[in-house]
Amino acid sequence: MKKMFGFILLLVLAWVGTTWFIGNKTETWLKEHIQTTQKAYSDIGMEIQFDLLEYQKESFLSSTAKTRLQLKTGNIITDEILKNIPFNSRIQHGPLLFINGMPHLGIASVQSTLDTSRLDPKIRLLVSTLFQENNPLQVQIIHGFDDTVDYRLDIAAIDLKEKEAQLSLDQGIHLSGSINKANLIGTLEGNIGRFTSVENNKSITTSPSSFHIETQGRVANQMLGSIKFSAPLVKLQGMEGFDQPLQFAVDLSTDTHQGNASSLEGSLTVALSKITGVLNISDITFKTVAKEIKTKGLEQIAVIQNDIQALQNSTSTTISPAEQQAILEKINSLPALIAIALQNTLSKDKTQLTLQLDIASKEGASHLDLSSRYVGNGTDINLTTFESADLKAFLQIVNGQFNVVVPKEMLDKLPMPLLTRYIEKGILIETDKQYRANINFENKGIVLNGKSLSPDEFVALFELLPR
Repeated sequence: MKKMFGFILLLVLAWVGTTWFIGNKTETWLKEHIQTTQKAYSDIGMEIQFDLLEYQKESFLSSTAKTRLQLKTGNIITDEILKNIPFNSRIQHGPLLFINGMPHLGIASVQSTLDTSRLDPKIRLLVSTLFQENNPLQVQIIHGFDDTVDYRLDIAAIDLKEKEAQLSLDQGIHLSGSINKANLIGTLEGNIGRFTSVENNKSITTSPSSFHIETQGRVANQMLGSIKFSAPLVKLQGMEGFDQPLQFAVDLSTDTHQGNASSLEGSLTVALSKITGVLNISDITFKTVAKEIKTKGLEQIAVIQNDIQALQNSTSTTISPAEQQAILEKINSLPALIAIALQNTLSKDKTQLTLQLDIASKEGASHLDLSSRYVGNGTDINLTTFESADLKAFLQIVNGQFNVVVPKEMLDKLPMPLLTRYIEKGILIETDKQYRANINFENKGIVLNGKSLSPDEFVALFELLPR
């Protein structure tokens, strides 16, 4: 019995001692966390300022803090709104944390809410109008012992009605996930409530939607991993050019990963299904895939993006003539820097970009695909390339193939006076049920529907068509 009591007493003393130690280190840890967060955003091209304004240890179990977040976008109006985002935080000291009544192990738990009392009066009025009496934003972060951070973010519902206008977001937005601060591997789950916007007899409505993100670290300032987003219903009414409501479901997915030690690969797929209101089209799927994009060039592009952001911020403040001259020189050098960065993203005969579009309709299936491959030597990507519209020069850099197939019944319903001329010139091939075209782009010229043409002959085909 004495041994059991001694063991329990030892556990209690260990918990008290560890909690006291962590509590004394929490302020230092919080400052380090703020610096880490600020750097992480900076690395992905977002400029933020995160300040710890006040810290107070209430007991060996908990502390409170006041922080301020400032986001900088380069837009004067937006930056004015985002210049002061104040938070109140309540911090539980580890190692034993109680989250929603359940025990967890970790260094600390931080529960933060937007402090509306410290907002600028105009912003406070806007927030109050949008969110009524609800706190707009709540964030909970649990810091583990292994550099893992569990987090949850909740944005309150919005319900704003004024005369015939309406803006609402039922059930708000809820995000949760976990990420390792050291290697940026983690997940993010999210749900977005039903969204409605009505103004001037035009409306946009979406059903509740969801997304799932998996991060696999960062390479060349690019986040690796995948994103999936799904909205079962998007409805547009009163849109110009549409006599009836347009509605569809949306599914979007992306994937970015390393191709080899010095390159990345990625894909994007957007699928619209259950479409009503656009001719007889029921489904549209678009997919693009990029291969062998060299990380050296991506790193240089990231630096250029940061420089552009810095230039935008500097032009929004009062600067001296000397600083103005320095900025002007920087702006003038950007095109050449961009060209060099693009050179370093491309790999001869390996860098590829493909596009694919599929459309399903009552008239049949339409298909379009474009595959391209870089065949240049790197130095051919320069300012002259951007300024020139010379097809012959373009073919020395990019080769590829273009295919299109469209049901005759679909095109015959559209007012297309050029259709007959395209057929006469051999640009389109007409069959019993389809119009189709095949174009091969090669260094020596172009093969259009099996017929070899020089670049000049190909361009002349289109120049002779009526405009």
